Amino acid sequence: MKSFAILSVLASCVLADGPAGHHGHHTGVHHAPVHHGSFVQHAPVHHAQVHHAPVHHVPVHQAPVHHSPVFHQAPLVKQAPAPPAGNIAELVVASPEFSTLLAAVQAAGLVDTLAGEGPFTVFAPTNGAFEKIPQETLQGLLADKDALTAVLLRHVVPGAALQGKDVPSGSTPLTTAGGAVITAERSNFIQVTSEAGSAFVTRFDILASNGVIHAIDTVI
Repeated sequence: MKSFAILSVLASCVLADGPAGHHGHHTGVHHAPVHHGSFVQHAPVHHAQVHHAPVHHVPVHQAPVHHSPVFHQAPLVKQAPAPPAGNIAELVVASPEFSTLLAAVQAAGLVDTLAGEGPFTVFAPTNGAFEKIPQETLQGLLADKDALTAVLLRHVVPGAALQGKDVPSGSTPLTTAGGAVITAERSNFIQVTSEAGSAFVTRFDILASNGVIHAIDTVI
């Protein structure tokens, strides 16, 4: 009976603790052993060190600034104006718009006068100006040399080559080659007036070697 009691105690101990410290057989659930009174050493925690690539401060090299070369222009040389193509008589001969005037100058024998040394300012009637004169009156004038000469010389101012810019504002009296006085009136236009009538300048500054010609729209 004493042996049986010892075996019972041993069996109780086995059932209480089990071979690995389990409390009996639980249905398939295995618990990790609990170690009482002992230190569980944990694996050392390695803190991964993040190694940053070294920052290299690259110097910023600016591209060299190339200054465009300065080109020095040669000083402008003003060309002298072309010399006039001829004297007043030659320009009248060469200009189709003055063909009637040319016939009148030839009839009056004034070609040599207009080819003279000058200087002269000539207010030259165009063909359109002569067309304002009735045909019968014009033919009679061309047949009367003295009358024709007086009319033509009223259009010639000797001793000056007055370009358009030289005529001042207002009224300027001008003594003609025949002794008559005409008036150049400057406002927005230039108008030439004689005792026989008035005309407007339609083209300025036809330069000649011995003066200047201004075309006008009426015989004065």
